[in-house]
Amino acid sequence: MIGTTAGVERLLRERLGEGWGEVRAQAERLAEEIRFLPWCDRARTLDAFCWAEAQRRLSTEEITGVVNRQPETLRRCEGVRRYAEAVSATLAACLALLGEEPAVEAEATALAFLLSGHEPLLRAAMAWIEAGDAGRLRDAMVQLPGFAFLFLILYPNDSAESFMARDAFWAAMLGRY
Repeated sequence: MIGTTAGVERLLRERLGEGWGEVRAQAERLAEEIRFLPWCDRARTLDAFCWAEAQRRLSTEEITGVVNRQPETLRRCEGVRRYAEAVSATLAACLALLGEEPAVEAEATALAFLLSGHEPLLRAAMAWIEAGDAGRLRDAMVQLPGFAFLFLILYPNDSAESFMARDAFWAAMLGRY
């Protein structure tokens, strides 16, 4: 992992270009908040961040378009693209700042790693998924609506995973978990 401010800045500049400074500040705050927490609590904190950012950055129509899997919203909406890029980069930078080896401990860890889009984390998550039951991700996602929402944007195709994320989002929002 990166673990250094210079390495995190490089990661953010590569992924975001302009505007990386605000994301770095958010990542630093999140890293400090979750540093000593177990992964179940880390996931809840990161999930809350994802959902709060969606509510702050996106209109009701944009959120509805994402949840209802409307392809035009994902293709034409610059705000949705910017949200996904910034939040995914924030997750990657936050996790990199922790300086920990990318080891997946549970479903929520795998989800956070997948959503970060950071190659070492993606590899760890994919290895965990391949070695176990990918269906357990749905059970975790039902409790993490912010993760489910970001997953819908980052994986917008008509895959089983996309439908799983939509169903998990609704179950979480309706309190059915």
